[in-house]
Amino acid sequence: MGRNFFVLAAVFAVSAFLPRPLAYWVFGAGIVMIQLMYLLPGIGTLRFERFLPRLGRLSERFGLLMLILLGEGFFKLCITLSDKGIDKAYPGTFFNIAMGGLSLFALAWIYFDSAGMAKLKTRRVPLMLCYWFAHIVILWAAVTIGVALAGEVYVGFLEPYPPGYGALGALGLAVFLAALWVLQLLVEGRDETRRYHSGGLRLFGVAMAIFMFFILPYVPAIIGNLGWGIALFSQIGVPLYRAVRDLRAAPAS
Repeated sequence: MGRNFFVLAAVFAVSAFLPRPLAYWVFGAGIVMIQLMYLLPGIGTLRFERFLPRLGRLSERFGLLMLILLGEGFFKLCITLSDKGIDKAYPGTFFNIAMGGLSLFALAWIYFDSAGMAKLKTRRVPLMLCYWFAHIVILWAAVTIGVALAGEVYVGFLEPYPPGYGALGALGLAVFLAALWVLQLLVEGRDETRRYHSGGLRLFGVAMAIFMFFILPYVPAIIGNLGWGIALFSQIGVPLYRAVRDLRAAPAS
């Protein structure tokens, strides 16, 4: 571990003195090498049983990271509005911002309802790596959605959503839901939840988000937000409907 970290420290130190964009590539290579340091057979530390992470601690850390990143998305909304000037915002803009905040809340809801803070089923290395990288992907998607929601500040109801922000938001939501689908299959203690958050529901959300990716630049923001909102809020509405239906059908105790 000491040897590997010493090599990585040298890589990051060199990247600080390189011109851009080469510095970014070297820095990114260092990030990849951190992963390989744990994974590669022969030199990776996960080959030792005592280096395998404790599953409860691992899920807790990922849950905290998700909350931090979604909070940063809300902060991004506020900063973008401040930069534009609140006096220049239209009523439609304030509605869009409110929906952006609710969307971040919805992302937290479905993550923690489906996979957040839940332990992995087993400490087998292949499943642990799948859990690890699925979380890296879903956290990346949360970042892109948080950035994309800042586009709500620049539009009212009738203007098309900014193309760059729209592409980030639609692609980010599709990746978020797909990664969450994988995660909920890997964790234990969520069998009841999986009945409500079904694979078909996740597939609908992914398909809807991809569809919005292609049409967002050509429709008014109110239509784009509606379609994107259906993809996201269906992931809450349908499980709630199913839960209430089962609760009403259950015999009184």
